[in-house]
Amino acid sequence: MLPDVQQRPVRLELKHLTQDNVLRSATEHKSLTFAQLVSLMRAELADLSEDFDSFAAEISNTESENPMDRLRRQLAAVHGPHHGRRLLVMAIRVVGPIVWSLLAEPDRDMLRTHYFRTINSLSSPMVPHNAKIVLRLLDSGQLRLHPGVTKVAARSGGGFTITDDSEWTADTVRNAVNPPAYTTPSETESLVGALLTAGAAELHPAGGLIAQPRTRRLLIADRPDPTWHVLGNLAADSMFIATNPPGLAAEAVVLAQNLFGRSA
Repeated sequence: MLPDVQQRPVRLELKHLTQDNVLRSATEHKSLTFAQLVSLMRAELADLSEDFDSFAAEISNTESENPMDRLRRQLAAVHGPHHGRRLLVMAIRVVGPIVWSLLAEPDRDMLRTHYFRTINSLSSPMVPHNAKIVLRLLDSGQLRLHPGVTKVAARSGGGFTITDDSEWTADTVRNAVNPPAYTTPSETESLVGALLTAGAAELHPAGGLIAQPRTRRLLIADRPDPTWHVLGNLAADSMFIATNPPGLAAEAVVLAQNLFGRSA
């Protein structure tokens, strides 16, 4: 599959799927579920007099629709009047990090397991200019899309042999597949290793360091470490999309409020 095509920016504001509403809902219901988030998104689209079901179908078909057909259709809709995807991308980036740490584990597992590619496609779309280049390369045959690749091997005479459900050759291979969620970047291996060795951190079974919701303090056997806090993709309860400035800022605000409240 390919990333979504970014639509022309439009001045929009989230009125229902906001950080305050999410935190309030989690407090009132003592948990946060995916169904609650869907209700908030329905309210956003209802305010705009837009149909929720067609929007939901657009999202749920991301991984099943022919990628070239989807690319052509989304390029034609760059200036489209429907705001569902625009609002969802905004929510993923701005509210997503707060939502993810509060979301019930079965819902997190469902999104991580079944919609990893869909969420990454939404949160990191192609700008229309690049999408047009990709489509031109696909139409000319210079670029091919192949799912299910299991092996890439260099050929002695140059180029590569690629194995999926058959074997074929290519002069150049571009790996555009996102790494698995919570993969520790090589630059942070020494830090993470030192924290684990010192007993100041613990790995989650799904990957990433276990952190206390809201305070972002590292947890060891369910006990918060008094010194270390973690933000961004190193945390096991962080979203698996690439860290984005608005989302990181939202997490930092909550952490700052907790630090200030604790020290006051």
